[in-house]
Amino acid sequence: MADCSAPHLNAPPMHRTLFTTPIVNTLLRGFSVGFLKLAGWKIEGSLPPGATKSVLIAAPHTSNWDLPYTLMVAFALNLNVYWMGKEQLFKPPLRGLMMWLGGIPVAREKSNNLVAASVLAIQRKRAANPS
Repeated sequence: MADCSAPHLNAPPMHRTLFTTPIVNTLLRGFSVGFLKLAGWKIEGSLPPGATKSVLIAAPHTSNWDLPYTLMVAFALNLNVYWMGKEQLFKPPLRGLMMWLGGIPVAREKSNNLVAASVLAIQRKRAANPS
């Protein structure tokens, strides 16, 4: 069972990201679509009709380029994503940037049942804000 006292479960509403920043979002979406086309990527699919929330898993994590490509695909599909990364990425001076990119710091060295806690957090959000 998940630890219901985990700090991320009692956190305030999700923080502002580049996906929710006007003008920046539009510019980065155009850049992402263009870059992915030039790099030979073909984006197929979309969220199911009527779906306003989902969980996206970008796996397997094989290089440091996974995050930039995942963010570009999110822009191409016009998604507002948050991602989890090891807390070492969130130390100054990069913390603000990583948070703005949609990052949520995770202490990977602690056994805190993150998957179960994430499921519980999503279920609580869903119950509090049915769409």
